[in-house]
Amino acid sequence: MPQVECEIERIQQGSSYTIKFSLGEPGLVWMLSDDSRVGPYGFSDTSLDLLTVAFCIFHIEKLLHKNLLTNPPKKYTLTVPMYQPEKWRQPQVTQALQQLLTCLDDAEWEFIFKPNDQTLKPKLNIETNADVSIKQIALFSGGMDSTCGVATISSEERKATRYVSYYTRQYTAQNNILKDLGISDPSALTSFYSRCKTVVVENKEKITERKNTNKSFYYRSFLFMSLGAVIADSWQCRHLIQFENGILANAVSPTPAILMTKHAHPILHEYFTQLLSNLYDSTWTLKNPFVFNTKNEIHQFALDVCPKFNDILIKAETCWYHYANHALVGKKNANRPCGICIPCIIRLTADSNYSSICEIDILDKSVQIDAKKGFAFRSYQGFAERINVCKDKNDFYLRVLDSNTRELIASGWSVNYQSLYDVYKRFSNEFIQTFPK
Repeated sequence: MPQVECEIERIQQGSSYTIKFSLGEPGLVWMLSDDSRVGPYGFSDTSLDLLTVAFCIFHIEKLLHKNLLTNPPKKYTLTVPMYQPEKWRQPQVTQALQQLLTCLDDAEWEFIFKPNDQTLKPKLNIETNADVSIKQIALFSGGMDSTCGVATISSEERKATRYVSYYTRQYTAQNNILKDLGISDPSALTSFYSRCKTVVVENKEKITERKNTNKSFYYRSFLFMSLGAVIADSWQCRHLIQFENGILANAVSPTPAILMTKHAHPILHEYFTQLLSNLYDSTWTLKNPFVFNTKNEIHQFALDVCPKFNDILIKAETCWYHYANHALVGKKNANRPCGICIPCIIRLTADSNYSSICEIDILDKSVQIDAKKGFAFRSYQGFAERINVCKDKNDFYLRVLDSNTRELIASGWSVNYQSLYDVYKRFSNEFIQTFPK
């Protein structure tokens, strides 16, 4: 079996280690759900290599040692077998990949691409209907934003749209939401799943087997975008859509104590399309229609076209800890949103019914002032108040923008300052109205 190795160098000297696993059982395996179909062109070697890199990074992050805040990785050296190693060694491809990953978590990445002599390739359920023509691929998680996004796609556009998801336990929910939105064709959704069972971790002292126990999620958006890309290529399509509200997409941190993921950031989209354009020798686009809209606004967009949308929305999952039996503050019931994490709080600014299904009611003043339960809430409350007193975009830059966002702007993010300020200003008003003092 082809072998993957990733050497992880951490900030503290002497704490480096190496993760090893095979491509294929009993190591890394990816698959599609039984109902999933891919386009008539199937998966090229370029697409299979993109999936290999993306799934490897996804699982390596899940296998990282803990203490990520006090002793985070500063450099990854990934040795990975590829069908087209020479293509990935091209400077424009390697540099685009490195730039994308560094954008997500600041760490340095180095790659050693070696030949993959594995001749057994995955069996795919190929679409055989010659009348089907797909023009865009939409990433669909089954969360509130992607559900709102699918609702706003016109009936004519839906004929030329396919949806792509990665699933663990939400496969049924994703399918049911699409059916409720009027998308009954089971082949409309292509769903991926993966597992990595047997992994060896080596450091100076010992060699151990390790399970996927880490809760870091900086890199997973690279996987999700890659899944959309390979399905798009199977249709010879070059347009991707990712739905995310502007507050989380632009990832302005409310306080230095909160590290924001850039899972749908505009500059990440730029880097990813550069990578795809170099890999596939063609021009790609990846758009977020909601990049300058609040969650409340996209909810209204969906209601405008689907009056019974709230009956569907109740099925959309938001919480970071939905399936867990714990949250930030201890135990909770599994399969229920916590109500106090950042996504839950922001959803409440758009969906007033949401608190009724949450484990903890953040609308309760005693919860808001609780040292642990109310931490994220108070961070966003202060954030909203600082934004609210801003008079213009220049004031917003000086008073509100975090250092990470300023660094992105300095490094070339050509953001529309006025639009960025406007969406956060509207959000601050919505937050203050939702949570009056």
